[in-house]
Amino acid sequence: YCGKPGDDPANRRTLLQHLAGKTDRSAHFACAIALVYPDGTEILAEGKTHGYVLTKEDGDGGFGYDPLFYSDDLQKSFGVATAEEKNGVSHRFRALQALREKLV
Repeated sequence: YCGKPGDDPANRRTLLQHLAGKTDRSAHFACAIALVYPDGTEILAEGKTHGYVLTKEDGDGGFGYDPLFYSDDLQKSFGVATAEEKNGVSHRFRALQALREKLV
């Protein structure tokens, strides 16, 4: 979204600049996953995790936008959440769960 791949601090600063003065800071992470069999059969799934963008960084854990994303599920930022907490509510985890349900 913001710019240079691999420059998370700069990208977070850019996001905060773009949202300066905004009152609606609702946000979500989304993940789409596709399983394609050799015969062309496709199974698609999506997962989302909801929250909002903080006005300043909270924590230094995770990567990317984690210190700015406040998770509705965890009631804390992904920047202070443990890997286990984050993985339990992440968009990737939910996409994989949704895919698994389609396979059963």
